[in-house]
Amino acid sequence: MSCLLLYERTLDSGPYVGLRHPTARFVVGLQTATAEELVGLGSTAVHHLSFALADLAALTAARAELDAKGIEVGEIFDKAVSHNLRLRDPDGLVLELTAPKTRPGEAGR
Repeated sequence: MSCLLLYERTLDSGPYVGLRHPTARFVVGLQTATAEELVGLGSTAVHHLSFALADLAALTAARAELDAKGIEVGEIFDKAVSHNLRLRDPDGLVLELTAPKTRPGEAGR
């Protein structure tokens, strides 16, 4: 599998690197956990799985659809480069839906 370096930034918790597959529309994010996030995480823990959506409108629509189906879902929140929302699957794994922020100089996505 080939991935392209999409983001390389420092977040509140430390270094972050996002690798994006060129056609499959997913991002693999690697980041350092904050002290609060480390509580309860093992050395091989998966913090969350994230799935990319096209834009904020698609993310907002997905949240409304999940809520209408009675699925408990959080509010949309912003990170450095994306809009996000999180929910848990039946096994308790955190799932994230993410949409890119519009970069300065770009038309709305």
